[in-house]
Amino acid sequence: MKAALLLLAALSAVAQNPAKLIWTGHIGSNTVEWSAKNLRVYISATKAHVLNLYAYFNSDFRRLSTPPHDSYLKVEHDIDLKSVVGNYLSISDVADVDFHGPHEDVSAIFQTFDLRPGKLSKPVLAKLTDLFPESAVYQALLQEKSLAQVLTQGYGKPADLAALLKALDGQDVTEDGKLLTVADQVALPTTVAGSPRRYHFTAESPNRFALYDYADGTATVHLCLDSGRTGHTLELAIKLEVPERLRPIFEAAHTRKSGFLMKDRGVIASADAATVITLSEKH
Repeated sequence: MKAALLLLAALSAVAQNPAKLIWTGHIGSNTVEWSAKNLRVYISATKAHVLNLYAYFNSDFRRLSTPPHDSYLKVEHDIDLKSVVGNYLSISDVADVDFHGPHEDVSAIFQTFDLRPGKLSKPVLAKLTDLFPESAVYQALLQEKSLAQVLTQGYGKPADLAALLKALDGQDVTEDGKLLTVADQVALPTTVAGSPRRYHFTAESPNRFALYDYADGTATVHLCLDSGRTGHTLELAIKLEVPERLRPIFEAAHTRKSGFLMKDRGVIASADAATVITLSEKH
């Protein structure tokens, strides 16, 4: 009971002071600090930033705001820290872009940053094939039940990962796991009431991942598909054998000695803990 009361008090303090840390951890020579206002990674000894999400998104915002547009632009990023495995840090980013038009554009994706030494000039987004062999990613995608349906739609078995991603690029998946045909997509426009919610797969979808679990040398990886404009997502789970060189960092995250896996996100912080970064500009 006493422990529960202390936890509630800590969560209340975070809610009252949005600048207070949600979670902090040391990963090798780096420190991760996750707060309600920012998520940053810096070298523990020098305090030099390896990743500063506010600066990262502000840089993108400045590029977005450069072309002529309506008199107002606002972008809000709702960030959740999903996993930290060695120098691979994964987030979910729900971005709401408001041009003061009739509709707001909402996207929801996972992003994994590669924070290994030597990549410090700017944050680098990791690809799934940076961690796992291309052939293993190919086989794992073929075995995922929703994506495997591409084999029944006239493509034949794609010869390799590049061919598989080309076949899947532009496909829509429903929330019950059905891969829609082109005819389905015409017959079921997203604007029709009662149509199943559709999630979009692109050639980049395998790189929108977070590291969910690890056991006996095998990682469970979650891919994030976006529904477009609504902020809803569909997560697809695939299993991949972890190369020997990466197993120590997966084991450390699995035991939470260093970092954590997505399955333990609820242990790290309350379910509604998030970083909110708002950027706006008037012309």
